[in-house]
Amino acid sequence: MPWEYLQTKELDKRFIKVAELVDFKNKHIVDLNGGSCRLRLYIDGFTSYTANDIYPSYAPDDSKINFHCEDDSMFADRVERADIVCLFGHGAGDYLASPYESPTLSESLVRIVKKTMPETVVIEASKKYEDTFGMLEDLKRELFVYDTGIKHELSGDGEYGDRVLYILRLK
Repeated sequence: MPWEYLQTKELDKRFIKVAELVDFKNKHIVDLNGGSCRLRLYIDGFTSYTANDIYPSYAPDDSKINFHCEDDSMFADRVERADIVCLFGHGAGDYLASPYESPTLSESLVRIVKKTMPETVVIEASKKYEDTFGMLEDLKRELFVYDTGIKHELSGDGEYGDRVLYILRLK
């Protein structure tokens, strides 16, 4: 698939940085469109980890993850509780006509956040997409009850290796 580069060690820098900056201990984590849930490789001590993706091949072989093979809109209806909500690899599907990216991802994130009011929201995308479409900035405006606690730009190789990461904290 075109997004397999997201599953590489080189792009794990996103998860490593978040694991350094966010306390996951005793937290309920929601990983929206989490793919193979690689964040899980860098954290422990959480209470629950719930994730989704539409591709069953991404279902992680990890009994600590409550994985749902469904689209983000259906998953947003399911989520009842979250202390931390993560969205890694926003593909700008709201802005692009692409069969590989969800056109409802931003809406689903906002629904989950408004329903659960987590203490922390992590949003991340390629710098190229953020510079072109500004979808993370749009999400920050939509989630105005959150402060931009931390912004990181992570350098990498290739067209999509440079990443933008925001960690938003409830005001």
